[in-house]
Amino acid sequence: MSNIKQNIVREGGWMQTYSGIKFYPLSPVAEEIELMDIAHALSNICRFTGHTREFYSVAQHSTLVSRLVPKEVAIWALFHDASDAYMSRLPEPLEHLPEFSFYRFAKDELQRLIYEKFGLYGIAPRSIEEADLKALEIEKRDLFKSIGWEGVLRSEAIIRGQNPILACHSFMVRFNELNGGIKETDYEHF
Repeated sequence: MSNIKQNIVREGGWMQTYSGIKFYPLSPVAEEIELMDIAHALSNICRFTGHTREFYSVAQHSTLVSRLVPKEVAIWALFHDASDAYMSRLPEPLEHLPEFSFYRFAKDELQRLIYEKFGLYGIAPRSIEEADLKALEIEKRDLFKSIGWEGVLRSEAIIRGQNPILACHSFMVRFNELNGGIKETDYEHF
């Protein structure tokens, strides 16, 4: 658990994370961000608000995006949706409404802090956005009933949804491939 000073004024309510941390999404501190909390939560959040043919998690999506970019930016790609672990994603049509500007701002600040927690500073590389769109095309092809997406990207690889435990494991393994040094205790989840 963290050694956060008790005199810090925290905004908003708190939530308990998978690892038992009291986390304040509107007043986050880096010491309360844990890799396993991110991997576990993202593996339990279904992409596309659950409207896929089968369960497909944000963790699995993030792992896919990390494989679609050059290796030097793959760790950025793995964490590109990490704030969803603490502030769930709203459906795209809602999230971009002016009424949700505060939510977008808070989520962007949390995303920046998560990047910094893992040693990533500055603006995320543009190649991540491009890979995210490529992943979206693959996901549309493989995870939805066809409704006018005939021109969607063709590739030999077909993605199938993973159960949350496998998606969490895949996320952690990918992190280890990119960053190295995961302790065995980080796998207590399995």
